[in-house]
Amino acid sequence: MGLRGFLRRIGGVILSPGETLEIIVHEKVSLLEPLLLIVCFEGLIGFLRAAAVISFLRRVVGFLSFLAGSIPWIPRLTGITSAFIFPASATFSIVFSLVVWVLWGGIAHLVAKHGFNGTGDYVTTLRTLGYAEVPRFISIIGVLFTVFSPLAIFIALALRVLGVIWQAAIATFAMMKSHGLSGGSAFIAGILIPAVVLLVIGLLVIFVPFMVVRW
Repeated sequence: MGLRGFLRRIGGVILSPGETLEIIVHEKVSLLEPLLLIVCFEGLIGFLRAAAVISFLRRVVGFLSFLAGSIPWIPRLTGITSAFIFPASATFSIVFSLVVWVLWGGIAHLVAKHGFNGTGDYVTTLRTLGYAEVPRFISIIGVLFTVFSPLAIFIALALRVLGVIWQAAIATFAMMKSHGLSGGSAFIAGILIPAVVLLVIGLLVIFVPFMVVRW
C-alpha cells in the first residue's frame, strides 16, 4: 500500500469514480486502504462530535453561571466529561462504522451474487464499498462547523445529506465495477436492499428488548 497511490485513488474516487473503482478492482488493492479510510475518517468525525458536545455544554454552563452565579462542581464535571467523551465517541464511531461496512458488504455481495448473477467476490465488494467512505470528508467539514457554533447544525445536516447522496452514487459504481452489474441492479444490490435489511435489524435491536421486558 503506497501512500502516493493511496492518495491518488482517493482523489480519483472524487473526480472519476467509475474509472478509479475499476482500477481498484483489477489491481486488487489492499483491503487495508478502505479500512484505513474508515478508521481515520470515522475516528475524526467521532472526535469532532465530542468537541461539539463539549462546546455546547460549556455554553450551557456559562449561561447557567450567568443566571445563578458560579457553581463549584460544574467545571470538575465538564472536565471529567471531556476526558471520557472524546475517546468514547471516536471509538464508538469507528467500531460502529466497521461493523456496518462488514455487514453492508456481506448483504450487498449476497444480493449481487445470487440475485443478479454478479461476478465479484466478498473481498472485492468490501474493498470497493469501503472507498464510498471518501465523501465523508463533507461530514467532517459540517461537524467542524458545529464545534464553533451550535446553530451550524443546519449546515452540518445539509452537508450530511449531500454526503449520503454522494456515497450512494460511489457505492453504486462500486457494485457495477466489482460485480459487473447495470446501474439499476447495482443500486438495488448495493444500496436499497442492504439499507432496508440493516434498518430492520436496527429496529429489532432497539425494540425487541423492550417488547420482551414488557411481555
